[in-house]
Amino acid sequence: MAEKIPYLRNTFKSSFAIVKAWKYFEGEQGCTPVVLDGICLRFDQSPPDLPQPEKADNQPAAKPVTPVAKTVEPAVQKPKPVDPVVSLLAWAIAQPAAPPAQSEKKESAEKVASTKKVEPFDLYELPIGMRAEGFEVGEKFARRWFNGRAYTAFARSQKTGDIVEGRYDADMIDADTVKLAWLFKNERIKEKYDDLLSRVHNNSAIREVRARFVRFLLNNPTFSGTLDTLNFHNGDLQDLHSYFEFQLSPVSTYDTAVNIGASGASVYAMSDVSASLGNFAFYAAVARATVKQDIYNRYMPNGTQYCRKAKVEITHIYAYARDSYSFHDAGSASQYLGHWNKSGVVIMPNAAAASMATKQLLDATSGRWDASIELGNQTYPPFPVDVVGKLLGRDVYYPVRNRDFQDWRTKKGRGGDFLIYSDRKLVKLDAPIFLDMGEICQ
Repeated sequence: MAEKIPYLRNTFKSSFAIVKAWKYFEGEQGCTPVVLDGICLRFDQSPPDLPQPEKADNQPAAKPVTPVAKTVEPAVQKPKPVDPVVSLLAWAIAQPAAPPAQSEKKESAEKVASTKKVEPFDLYELPIGMRAEGFEVGEKFARRWFNGRAYTAFARSQKTGDIVEGRYDADMIDADTVKLAWLFKNERIKEKYDDLLSRVHNNSAIREVRARFVRFLLNNPTFSGTLDTLNFHNGDLQDLHSYFEFQLSPVSTYDTAVNIGASGASVYAMSDVSASLGNFAFYAAVARATVKQDIYNRYMPNGTQYCRKAKVEITHIYAYARDSYSFHDAGSASQYLGHWNKSGVVIMPNAAAASMATKQLLDATSGRWDASIELGNQTYPPFPVDVVGKLLGRDVYYPVRNRDFQDWRTKKGRGGDFLIYSDRKLVKLDAPIFLDMGEICQ
């Protein structure tokens, strides 16, 4: 008999319960791996066709949407290391030796019978599982991604050769769904927001905001007066973020998770914020400032220099959350997103442990953090699991990783990454930030 694997599941804790709660199953209540031909995540279902844009009679027909090509270079094929956990599980589920002919017939019959029992799960059905868990925002975002046009803002930099995130098209931005009040229902998330506000005056933040105004004054050499940054950029949130963001506070999957305190320890399970945002960050950007400049000429033997001395007083900032809904993997490993079916999700405990590890890394790099922290890239069952042991469709859960979404987009020519902004809180600083920009001559 295969060894049982501990897992987390959102379920009713008793026959009389009316509200689900996360529960930790271990020992004999654990799940078992399902290693059978044909029992795997499917890519059969497709989204409805995209609506065709209306065009005038004298306008040329719109070009068809071209699937986004993968930007990550193919990895050099190397022998895969043997995972001891997978080897152990493979050994545990192996049947005792039997006469060849009889064993082959029995195994074949069992596989056919078992496969017929299990209802397949298609990646396109993931929003149904989100809904079953009560993840309303997660469901909305997943449906948008699947039903959208093929799109990604990640591309290879011509300068460095690295995969970098670029600017998003205007129709690939959601600035209406995520609200700060919704995020603040989780105390750990609220603590990250408060941490952001507490660090807008530190040395790192001052260096960053000074650099922002050096660029601003170079691009706008005669500007003087009151600066409303969002109006200056005609309401463009991407420009506001690019030109005036100066401090951040990363939020890990640990912070978004639910602590169920299983087995006398801290065990963390998925929440709607985890499902919809995963890792994200709070940001501070300049909202309002006063710029004063003295502009003058300096006559030199070799010509005239145009000089100015500028002082900046920052009185208000915007605080907001920002994230990209995408399935890009920064490293060679692909981020684990849980085991799913139409009934919901189960989480392997080592994924929760990896989530806790991200907190330690984030706390250690809370300055200009831009690394992608992946959840559950240690050993975890790379195959479906059965939480009951009867191979019924509702009890078999399938592992989902970032690369599954990438492969689905390649196959279907659909799947649109998009940028998420929360609502913005305008914060008046108790102590304004003063910047003496010194003399700049050109």
